[in-house]
Amino acid sequence: MRFDEAARERVLVVDGAIGTRLRALGWDERLPALANVEEPQLVHKVHAEYVEAGADIIETNTYGISRFRLPHREPAYDVAEIVREGARLAKDVADGAFVLGAIGPVGKPLVPMGMLEAEEADKEFDIQVKALLDVGVDGIILETFADLNELEIAVAAVRRHSNLPIIASKAFIEDGQTLAEGYPMRVARRIREMGADVVGANCVVGPQRMYDVVRWMAQAGDFPILAMPTPGLPQTVGKEVLYDTTPEYFARAAARLVDA
Repeated sequence: MRFDEAARERVLVVDGAIGTRLRALGWDERLPALANVEEPQLVHKVHAEYVEAGADIIETNTYGISRFRLPHREPAYDVAEIVREGARLAKDVADGAFVLGAIGPVGKPLVPMGMLEAEEADKEFDIQVKALLDVGVDGIILETFADLNELEIAVAAVRRHSNLPIIASKAFIEDGQTLAEGYPMRVARRIREMGADVVGANCVVGPQRMYDVVRWMAQAGDFPILAMPTPGLPQTVGKEVLYDTTPEYFARAAARLVDA
């Protein structure tokens, strides 16, 4: 069964953060995707932990990797190879879980807000998509996109090469009034028009705000919705990112999201 078919039949549980878990295991402050080639055993461990915990979906450790995000001091890494290694590591431990290739914004704002042309962003997405397909994944998740125009470019890059299921997820950074005016519903409709199979929201601060976003999205049509809220406001303690909440609270909030 394809991932998108399963998503229509039942609630699927996605894994949690990779970068913060890697840092807790000893990875430094650099781009987490670099661990795919420098400390692959750490990435392997994180994926295995989520599978053991019962995740139905694990994401490749490839979010945010692009030539724009690689610091100049880094060796001349091949972005495509980093992505391929990320996909291999996830597939190695999937054990029946769906493996989604994770792609995020390229790291520079597009015109007119920034200087990056759409064609350059498309090239970056193209590299990542082809690398993920080389290894073989069950679908693509495009996540934490604040700019819907950039998200549309990413969806088109996936569709150019594959008919795999796509999750397209927006980071809702807008204020509460904007959200209350039905903006998430309009976002969901536009994302579906782009060609995404699953519409999502992530990096929303707290389950309550995510609940409001999901309720609006559900009014846009009959399609699966992804909800990936943070537990709340993060605090950095040593190398760990901690939240002032409990797993039990988050579990109750997740159940409420299902009912939204």
